[in-house]
Amino acid sequence: VFRGGVYNRVFVFKEVASQKEIGYAVCFISDNILQFAHSFYDLSYFEQNLGARMMLEAIIWAKKSLKQYVYLGTCYEKGALYKIEFKGVEFFNGFTWSKNLEELKALVQGEEGQGYLFRNKEYLNRYYQGDILNLLNNFGVRVNFGD
Repeated sequence: VFRGGVYNRVFVFKEVASQKEIGYAVCFISDNILQFAHSFYDLSYFEQNLGARMMLEAIIWAKKSLKQYVYLGTCYEKGALYKIEFKGVEFFNGFTWSKNLEELKALVQGEEGQGYLFRNKEYLNRYYQGDILNLLNNFGVRVNFGD
């Protein structure tokens, strides 16, 4: 994690009274994004939700530092749904960024079934009015061989 060259900052979290280091968050920071990648903390602070507090503090720092985006990682499991508690959350559904948190919950909980989402008519109808051509024209991956 520290030697891979992907991340360029570590946030250090300290206990206020003692100034004892109790947590670290490995991040990537650029001009307009903070990627909160990996966090490590003293598990004796687990019940005080230190992990969530570290993430919140990083988000607050990013906002004060005028970052346009904060990337909190994936949200493909029920246990990661705590990330949707933050205002302005979007997620990548495989072809576009979406603000529809009901869609995310459905995907995480497996309501829409397994497999390729463009083949799932129920999913397309529920979240994109069944308009697959609109989806492909606006969000799909294409190769243009020229006109």
